[in-house]
Amino acid sequence: MNPLRRLVILFVVWSGSAVFAAPRAVVVTGLAADAVAESRLHATAEELRAGFLARGFATDEVVLLGIEAPARREAILRALAATGGDDGELWLVLLGTSVPGRNGEPSFQIAGPRLASADLVTALRGLEGRKRVVIATSQSGGFVPALAGLPQLDVVAATAENGELSEPRYGEAFAAALRARPTDDFSALTAEAASRVAAFYSTNQLAQIEHATGWDAAAQRPVRLLAVNTGSAAPAASGPTTATDRVVKPVAETRPPVALEDTVTRLSATDETRRQLAEARAAAAGSDYAAVVLEAEDTVDLTANGQARVLRRARTYVRTGEALDRVASLQLPSDPPQVVPQFRRARVIRPDAAQVVFEPVLKPLPDGADPRLVQLLRGIVEVPEVEAGCIVEIEYLLELRTSGEACGFYREWMLGAEFPTKRQVLRCTLPAGEGWRWFAPNLPAPQEE
Repeated sequence: MNPLRRLVILFVVWSGSAVFAAPRAVVVTGLAADAVAESRLHATAEELRAGFLARGFATDEVVLLGIEAPARREAILRALAATGGDDGELWLVLLGTSVPGRNGEPSFQIAGPRLASADLVTALRGLEGRKRVVIATSQSGGFVPALAGLPQLDVVAATAENGELSEPRYGEAFAAALRARPTDDFSALTAEAASRVAAFYSTNQLAQIEHATGWDAAAQRPVRLLAVNTGSAAPAASGPTTATDRVVKPVAETRPPVALEDTVTRLSATDETRRQLAEARAAAAGSDYAAVVLEAEDTVDLTANGQARVLRRARTYVRTGEALDRVASLQLPSDPPQVVPQFRRARVIRPDAAQVVFEPVLKPLPDGADPRLVQLLRGIVEVPEVEAGCIVEIEYLLELRTSGEACGFYREWMLGAEFPTKRQVLRCTLPAGEGWRWFAPNLPAPQEE
């Protein structure tokens, strides 16, 4: 709200019984995988505070959660409930990581119980006045349709609903846009932030792996925000951010195997599994996270034509039930024909050190079956008998084909996601004589090749 409008409202209501609710901004920093990522999120939150102050908000009208102590669901809901009044204006920005629950509902990763989209809908529905929401997290597109139906609410998410798992740069871009142009309206700021993100990827010659998503009220569907040269125009819509938007290349004639049934083998506890459990509990002691990735290993084999096979192995300790929907429900990367997953094996070490081995039985495709549908189905795997206190080991293979968006083969590895990683190994084998380039911009120490 600009100072002139605030003066007029005060002049009108000073002698009446109405209560003026000052505009407020609530910025929430969620959990980060490591100290470097946490520092980056905190810096973005401070940049947002400076932007809101430049916009005309008073110091006590800007609330930062998750800086002094990890943000929790109850504190976020209390901060939202504190706003009110017919003329109130609320800006809400979430920074960090989102994950889908077992019911598919997107949730914001914080200490303790997560903040689900249903929590936000309930909290914001009860507030009068204009509400402007920025979900600057990974996998945030699912929040858009959930919030878009609320009255007097504008919303933008940093990523598409599916497939964009990396921590986005949109939050930093939005903070920079707000700081540089504090008087712009919401649509102009979101478009400017989208432009800054696109410029970052273009300048660094990287394939863009995040696409901000808004809502088309007329068509009643999510839309992708297009980068623009000026923030004076509303963000343009490019259509739904779903797989139907993309041009799908023909599927290869060779048919992959299909898992028609799975086998579960139960084994007794051993001295080795007892030792692994003890080490896992020690590694997770005192952690605020629902799980700890004890070890993650990627082995990449590149071919001369830019295709690749990535063998992924990971071992994760489940500290609380909050992690079950991410650790026990595997959503393997799947985007045929560019990304084709093949689940190999999982092992669960239960709290009593007994083991459960879970493997697919691969059989040929029946005649007439569509390989694309089969591979998509095998991108979702439910690992059985997982509960808090378990270690979950997984192994899967990805067949990667270049999409043509970048020269040769390009891939970005996130060395930390929603859970902290104790040990990460990346091995890469390339054809003889091939040139390659790599960099790790967010790691605190020099890396060795």
